[in-house]
Amino acid sequence: MTTPKHPMQPVVLSEDGRAYFVPNEILVWMLAHGRINFDEIAQQGFSDEDRMQLAQLLGFAVSRYTQLTYVTEAGMAEALKAFNNVTTGNASSGF
Repeated sequence: MTTPKHPMQPVVLSEDGRAYFVPNEILVWMLAHGRINFDEIAQQGFSDEDRMQLAQLLGFAVSRYTQLTYVTEAGMAEALKAFNNVTTGNASSGF
């Protein structure tokens, strides 16, 4: 098994019970103010790992994240593990 290029973002439950990655507030602000354009990002040839981390840093819902075409099987498994840990109350997972 290879070491991931980026760490997995922690997953938390929202008030409505949905699991989300903890967002990076700087990136959220940049997206809200037109500083990030997903169409442009998609055309730049960034690695799947970089795109996976960006989705996590923007606080995507885990359910949406697992549907992205560039999320690897290992990335999906790790996200689902974090989801299961947060929904079952297992805080000892390191997520």
